[in-house]
Amino acid sequence: MMLARIRLLLCSLAFVTWIAWLGYAVTQRGSVPVLSRAQLLAASDLVVANVSTEAGDIPKKDVQILHTLRGSLPAGTTITVVNLPGARIPAEIHTGFHNFPAGEYFLPLERLGDHLYRVAGYPRSPGLEPANPERPTVYPWTTMIQSQLQAITELP
Repeated sequence: MMLARIRLLLCSLAFVTWIAWLGYAVTQRGSVPVLSRAQLLAASDLVVANVSTEAGDIPKKDVQILHTLRGSLPAGTTITVVNLPGARIPAEIHTGFHNFPAGEYFLPLERLGDHLYRVAGYPRSPGLEPANPERPTVYPWTTMIQSQLQAITELP
């Protein structure tokens, strides 16, 4: 009888711990940007660029490359990213497109021509179509994004 009580106590403790973890995870939803491996695979170039904005916090198409993580774009080059004004940042995925602050961003790019690029979207996969392929995701350049990139890829 004593063994049954100990088992019940351990199972109850595990259940309460699991519920507490789920509650914590729900409170953190949307606050941690997660890089898309599929988007990184679809990109030909991975760069960190300085993005400036126009009136209404809409990003400009012309960006300056700060450094290249994969690809052949030299630092200091200015390129045009045709679909950047329609891009979104992870914090805005669930709340809509309202505020796109200027600054440094990690951009997974697809080459279209000489100095002409677009933000790589999510490739098609069985059973999952991108919700809005015209609104690819770009990521603010933070230490969290850097550590995720190092964990996902073989970047320095």
